[in-house]
Amino acid sequence: MSFWAVDRYRRRRLERALTELWCAALRSEKIGRTQRFIELGGDSVTAVRIVSAVEERLGVSLSVRVLMETQTIAGMAEHIQRRSRAEQGAAP
Repeated sequence: MSFWAVDRYRRRRLERALTELWCAALRSEKIGRTQRFIELGGDSVTAVRIVSAVEERLGVSLSVRVLMETQTIAGMAEHIQRRSRAEQGAAP
Protein backbone atom coordinates (compact mmCIF):
# COMPACT_ATOMS: atom_id res chain seq x y z
CA MET A 1 0.00 0.00 0.00
CA SER A 2 1.40 3.42 -0.91
CA PHE A 3 2.05 6.22 1.56
CA TRP A 4 -0.85 8.21 0.12
CA ALA A 5 -3.26 5.30 0.43
CA VAL A 6 -2.26 4.78 4.06
CA ASP A 7 -2.60 8.52 4.70
CA ARG A 8 -6.12 8.58 3.19
CA TYR A 9 -7.08 5.52 5.24
CA ARG A 10 -5.86 7.15 8.45
CA ARG A 11 -7.65 10.37 7.55
CA ARG A 12 -10.96 8.53 7.00
CA ARG A 13 -10.62 6.72 10.33
CA LEU A 14 -9.84 9.98 12.10
CA GLU A 15 -12.80 11.73 10.48
CA ARG A 16 -15.12 8.88 11.50
CA ALA A 17 -13.92 9.10 15.09
CA LEU A 18 -14.32 12.89 15.11
CA THR A 19 -17.79 12.57 13.59
CA GLU A 20 -18.88 10.30 16.44
CA LEU A 21 -17.59 12.79 19.00
CA TRP A 22 -19.20 15.77 17.28
CA CYS A 23 -22.53 13.94 16.92
CA ALA A 24 -22.56 13.09 20.61
CA ALA A 25 -21.66 16.62 21.71
CA LEU A 26 -24.09 18.30 19.32
CA ARG A 27 -26.80 15.68 19.90
CA SER A 28 -27.12 14.99 16.22
CA GLU A 29 -27.47 11.68 14.40
CA LYS A 30 -25.53 12.74 11.33
CA ILE A 31 -22.99 15.46 10.61
CA GLY A 32 -21.21 15.93 7.30
CA ARG A 33 -17.46 16.32 7.27
CA THR A 34 -17.71 19.85 5.87
CA GLN A 35 -20.59 21.17 7.94
CA ARG A 36 -19.57 24.18 10.03
CA PHE A 37 -19.62 23.91 13.81
CA ILE A 38 -21.48 27.18 14.38
CA GLU A 39 -24.09 26.37 11.72
CA LEU A 40 -24.75 23.10 13.55
CA GLY A 41 -25.68 25.05 16.67
CA GLY A 42 -22.28 24.78 18.31
CA ASP A 43 -21.41 27.11 21.14
CA SER A 44 -18.52 27.53 23.57
CA VAL A 45 -19.79 24.87 25.97
CA THR A 46 -20.16 22.35 23.15
CA ALA A 47 -16.70 23.28 21.84
CA VAL A 48 -15.20 22.47 25.25
CA ARG A 49 -17.05 19.13 25.26
CA ILE A 50 -15.69 18.22 21.83
CA VAL A 51 -12.12 19.25 22.64
CA SER A 52 -12.25 17.30 25.92
CA ALA A 53 -13.67 14.22 24.17
CA VAL A 54 -10.96 14.38 21.48
CA GLU A 55 -8.28 14.43 24.15
CA GLU A 56 -9.90 11.68 26.21
CA ARG A 57 -10.73 9.27 23.40
CA LEU A 58 -8.09 10.04 20.78
CA GLY A 59 -5.26 11.24 23.00
CA VAL A 60 -4.95 14.49 21.05
CA SER A 61 -4.76 17.75 22.95
CA LEU A 62 -6.45 20.63 21.13
CA SER A 63 -7.59 24.07 22.15
CA VAL A 64 -11.08 25.43 21.62
CA ARG A 65 -9.42 27.97 19.35
CA VAL A 66 -8.41 25.17 16.95
CA LEU A 67 -12.03 24.03 16.74
CA MET A 68 -13.23 27.58 16.11
CA GLU A 69 -10.57 28.12 13.43
CA THR A 70 -11.00 24.80 11.62
CA GLN A 71 -14.83 24.83 11.95
CA THR A 72 -15.40 21.41 10.36
CA ILE A 73 -14.62 17.77 11.00
CA ALA A 74 -12.49 17.73 7.84
CA GLY A 75 -10.62 20.83 8.99
CA MET A 76 -10.01 19.43 12.44
CA ALA A 77 -8.77 16.14 10.99
CA GLU A 78 -6.40 18.02 8.67
CA HIS A 79 -5.05 20.02 11.60
CA ILE A 80 -4.48 16.89 13.67
CA GLN A 81 -2.74 15.10 10.79
CA ARG A 82 -0.51 18.09 9.99
CA ARG A 83 0.51 18.41 13.62
CA SER A 84 1.16 14.67 13.86
CA ARG A 85 3.36 14.75 10.75
CA ALA A 86 5.29 17.73 12.11
CA GLU A 87 5.83 16.02 15.46
CA GLN A 88 6.97 12.81 13.78
CA GLY A 89 9.37 14.76 11.58
CA ALA A 90 10.78 16.55 14.60
CA ALA A 91 11.35 13.33 16.55
CA PRO A 92 14.84 11.79 16.37
